Amino acid sequence: MKKLIERGDQQIVQINAARVLAQVCKGGAPAHYATVTSLLANANTPTAIKYHLYHAAANLLGAYDPYWLSTELTSDRWTTRKWSTTW
Repeated sequence: MKKLIERGDQQIVQINAARVLAQVCKGGAPAHYATVTSLLANANTPTAIKYHLYHAAANLLGAYDPYWLSTELTSDRWTTRKWSTTW
């Protein structure tokens, strides 16, 4: 995806790839952070593509945390709860 956004032969291809990346980032996969940040930091990335990359970054930051039920704040750090089958 990154290669397509950076070196697409037509701008519409690059924009559509950035739009797809923005949708994929809704899942919150940490693997996308490096891709999005490197493309945003690149000075040669066109503004039309950066628009969708900012949406991708917002989707990553606003993604649902699947572990929110199993974590709790205790003494300045997050810890994982120990769930047991017996009460």
